[in-house]
Amino acid sequence: MDPSAGDNAIKMAARYGRTSTVQLLLSDPRVDPSADGNYAIFNAATDGHTETVRLLMSDPRVDPSADDNCAIGNAAVDGHTETVRLLMSDPRVDPSADDNYAIINAASEGHTETVRLLMSDSRVDPSANSNRAIIYAASEGHTETVRLLMFDSRVDPSANGNRAIIKATSDGHTETVRLLMSDSRVDPSADDNLPIINAASEGHTATVRLLMSHLCVDPSAQSDRAIREATLGGHIETVQLLLADDRVNPNSNDLILTAAAGGHADVTELLLSHLRVNASTLLDEAKRRATEGGHTKVVHDYKRQKFSSRE
Repeated sequence: MDPSAGDNAIKMAARYGRTSTVQLLLSDPRVDPSADGNYAIFNAATDGHTETVRLLMSDPRVDPSADDNCAIGNAAVDGHTETVRLLMSDPRVDPSADDNYAIINAASEGHTETVRLLMSDSRVDPSANSNRAIIYAASEGHTETVRLLMFDSRVDPSANGNRAIIKATSDGHTETVRLLMSDSRVDPSADDNLPIINAASEGHTATVRLLMSHLCVDPSAQSDRAIREATLGGHIETVQLLLADDRVNPNSNDLILTAAAGGHADVTELLLSHLRVNASTLLDEAKRRATEGGHTKVVHDYKRQKFSSRE
């Protein structure tokens, strides 16, 4: 049997971290550990098999920086910090390769210790690619990774039109939003109050509440778009919170009709019962839209509301 056939044996052994098997295969002159573009070390690094990587690096035929430093990039993406550390010890390896791919993707996955290690190398720029590392970390709610990146003077958390806080609010990462708001460079009302609109649209009530606590944020921006988006989604707690702010106009955008057409009976009832809502001219139209959509509960609540209004 030829252990070098297709170079599969050493590639598979490296992939599963079978260091002793790799060592045995390396003792056979027919086996090339750098075959297929150094695939063996890529496999080992991707799955964080540090000792296997160490063994492969001891062979002069293996290039740990092959394919634009793919090995360290793959190890960083999955947070294999010790594997990254080992690869960084080799002068051939550039942790900033491919426009700082390693730190951007480690940040995206919230691997804070891997990010910290990469930042310790002067070649690595945590603000690369228009501060993509902090934007990706914020969009996934990796608060500690965001905190670490914010401590670096090169990183601008307001970059790309405050993209970090806009992305964080969209997914309701309240603690990440809180951290970003603590930096004076960050504008939580950016892009005509898009953060609160995004948060309301997805029903992230805690995030909306936090944003409303900031003096710059206007929950009525873009013609009360936040409450309209919350109504469209049937997010009753978010609607209730927004209604509590006098700047929000509950009569704008035909909110009752929107709620009724969407079959959101609880939101419809909330709006109908609100003191600032002028429901008298909209009740019949709300019923019609609810009926057309087959939303029988809304129709039932409408009848109850109409009956109550006669008492």
